Amino acid sequence: MDQVHHGRRLHRFRSAWLALLLLICVAAAHADKPVISEVSTSKPSFNPSLGQKSQVAFSVSHAGVVNVRLLDRDGYLVRRLAVQAAVEKGRVSFDWDGRDDKGEVVADEAYSIQIDFTVSNSSSATYSPASTPGRDWSIKPKYYDRRGGILAYTLPVACRVHAQAGTAKVDKVTGKISGPVLKTLVNREPRPAGAVIEQWNGFDDSGTINVAELADFKIAISVSALPDNSIIAFGNRVRNFLSYASGRIGSPMLPRRTATHEHHRGLSALDDVSPDLSLSPQHASWVSNEHLWATNSTELQLVVSLRGMSVDHFVRQPTKLYVFLDGKPVSESTDPKQGMVVSVPLNPQSSQPQVVALNWASEYGPVAVAALRASTRPGLGDAAIRRK
Repeated sequence: MDQVHHGRRLHRFRSAWLALLLLICVAAAHADKPVISEVSTSKPSFNPSLGQKSQVAFSVSHAGVVNVRLLDRDGYLVRRLAVQAAVEKGRVSFDWDGRDDKGEVVADEAYSIQIDFTVSNSSSATYSPASTPGRDWSIKPKYYDRRGGILAYTLPVACRVHAQAGTAKVDKVTGKISGPVLKTLVNREPRPAGAVIEQWNGFDDSGTINVAELADFKIAISVSALPDNSIIAFGNRVRNFLSYASGRIGSPMLPRRTATHEHHRGLSALDDVSPDLSLSPQHASWVSNEHLWATNSTELQLVVSLRGMSVDHFVRQPTKLYVFLDGKPVSESTDPKQGMVVSVPLNPQSSQPQVVALNWASEYGPVAVAALRASTRPGLGDAAIRRK
């Protein structure tokens, strides 16, 4: 019996000893593994055009070699801050002047950090927060001041923002909220964490519709978190990001993104930004003192067209064209085309100008928006028709 107990004690001792050795080996291996930590930026948002700089700082666990890169929102290389730079253990920092590798001030956008760290034994570590997509959610406006033309909201973290204004109400039949977007206030642009102020005078793009004074006026704000420690550059009045993006060469340095057909998920900049929508009324007269289009027909015919750098990308997405009259849906078209003619039935009994709004919407999130005021004028002859 004593021999049995002795054997069991010996077995338990051997098991405990092996476990301790394993822990020691794991700890030793972990101690040798390079670590990048405490990454920070001195200015998460700055104006390079004024000579401002932002410092990228981080800590490394060993002496070794680092490569530090700045990537654009789609993962393309913009600037090499450090190339095979030898560093000692501890705190490391590099300054960025907001210029690319060609020496040009970057376009207004958010830029992410990528750090590769290697020690002498060829063990390495990478810091690349843009490799993982950020969280999406909606936030409520803090307030909109119609007199001052100020929209205020607060972001818990730096985000890419999509803000739209329009009218919306609950459909009594379906129970769903419906209504047109009449103005895109922020078109998937980066904003820093904290209190944000947007300037908007309350009117649509035509300058004829005071959206903020309409019944059922609403503002919707959806956001996507930017990668940790992103740096937002602003103030470039010469270089547009979409123009820059359309001329990029090479390949992105981030994993290929897969569009999930959810709200703006997996879209490149040119796929993500809504183009402008233009409406050209046919057989209608522009009444300048009333800021509306008048027609002698009960239908207003509109030629619709898209404009901007992102048009070619937008038209390749699955889209629908929604037509609204005074906030109510009147028709929709699947697979709309550039230059198509849309007929909008007007209310000949209305004594007030009617608001016609079109939303050319992608299933992926972007929405091209346009609106105008219209009126039926019986007896308006073709000879009196003037084009704006």
